[in-house]
Amino acid sequence: MSEYGFNILRDNGFKNVVEDGKVTGFQIRVTVSYYRGIQLSQVGGYRVIVDGEEFTMDKICMSLDGEHFYNAEQLANMSDVSWDFGVRAYLRVAKPGGLTRGRHIIKVMANVMVPYLGPNGIWSWQTRDMTMVAPEASEPDSPIQYGVSLYSYQIEQLNRQLTLEEMFEEVRDIGADGIEIIPQAQIPDFWNMSDEFVENWHYLLNKYNLKPIAFDSFCEENTLYKLSGRVLTLDEKIGIQKKFMDQAVKLGFHKTRSQMWDPKILEAMIPYAEEKDLVIGIEIHQPMKIKSDRLQGIIDMIEKTGSKYLRLVPDFGIWQKIAPHIILEMHTRDGAHWELIKLAQELTDKGVSRDELFAKIREKGGCDADVEAAGRIFGNSYDNPEDLKDIVPYISHIHGKVWQMEEDLEECSIDYANPLRVLLENGYRGYINSEYEGGRHTQGAYEVRGIEQVRRHQAMIRNYVTKYTR
Repeated sequence: MSEYGFNILRDNGFKNVVEDGKVTGFQIRVTVSYYRGIQLSQVGGYRVIVDGEEFTMDKICMSLDGEHFYNAEQLANMSDVSWDFGVRAYLRVAKPGGLTRGRHIIKVMANVMVPYLGPNGIWSWQTRDMTMVAPEASEPDSPIQYGVSLYSYQIEQLNRQLTLEEMFEEVRDIGADGIEIIPQAQIPDFWNMSDEFVENWHYLLNKYNLKPIAFDSFCEENTLYKLSGRVLTLDEKIGIQKKFMDQAVKLGFHKTRSQMWDPKILEAMIPYAEEKDLVIGIEIHQPMKIKSDRLQGIIDMIEKTGSKYLRLVPDFGIWQKIAPHIILEMHTRDGAHWELIKLAQELTDKGVSRDELFAKIREKGGCDADVEAAGRIFGNSYDNPEDLKDIVPYISHIHGKVWQMEEDLEECSIDYANPLRVLLENGYRGYINSEYEGGRHTQGAYEVRGIEQVRRHQAMIRNYVTKYTR
């Protein structure tokens, strides 16, 4: 009987357990396998099967708070402790050496004792593929530092599967120590951020030993008053950007990821950035090229001002080899046709113009969704990774774009191998922040697993770092 089998095993909290410097086992998180809460004395037991290896309750301990763990005998006597419905508990499984980095097939079987379903309780079960990052097995002197944009967990946040604290805990559990945020997503009433939020933010940073790495700021001044027809002065535009910076400083950030390219605003902001000890990081985003006049203008400003507070943030999306299949699939759900998607790719490979491409798709009976899919294909671009070597001294940190991490721990459309090689060969030392963006393109089609996607991404980067630094 598997009434709650689809909800027992959670993605977050999957890690190896280190005690006194030794890996003694691994941990997973589970929810109540019944339609209501129970007392801990009603936990009939668990069986955990990993890649065919089975562990029973003599190897398993359970905790509600992640700190105090109890064996089967102790649980049987805890009739005064409630395990509420939906609360995620921790299971720790004894296995010397833990689990290796990479994909594992986890099956959890849960038994609960309830009064009207027989003396042996009821069993529920669930099987999931889950990636172990195994940070304790990383190179001890890795030149890459690991961070996560909390944007990666936006669907879990939307569906109330993760709290802000659980996001922090998950980042800690995968061996990353850096946090990047889109403030309007993580901060209630961002423009009027409360003292209580700020206090709790710093409490969580200390509790999970994390660092605030990147604060995303946007060109809000372009749209805040657009519908009213109001035209902002240059000083007003600068004031809005400074407000982003003020909020970032309250939370302890020293870097931003910005889409601000207006040279007048940027030059005016540099002295304020120096005063606030806050680096303005200009994002290099697809379809931009490293060797472009626009980017060269930023480098010229860096050289002209001599300021270390203006820097670059390459996004791995500029090394996108093909249009992500999850986005093309999204267009088919909107009505696009695979045969026209294939035609769009063939025409793009032949070098037709955008107008010619759209005309051909219409000529073949294509609808608006077909044209949109064709636009995605035409807009795909791949920059030369070797050009990175010229901008390494100007890099603040790096954005690790993820559309879809596959089971083989490779990104479906983005080249990570070559840019990482060039970065490491040319002395890059800093953060790469995982940013899973596929969730908003796949929600409604199948289960979105931002946690698992970030884990795969983190494991991939570590694998490449190990490969290139041996």
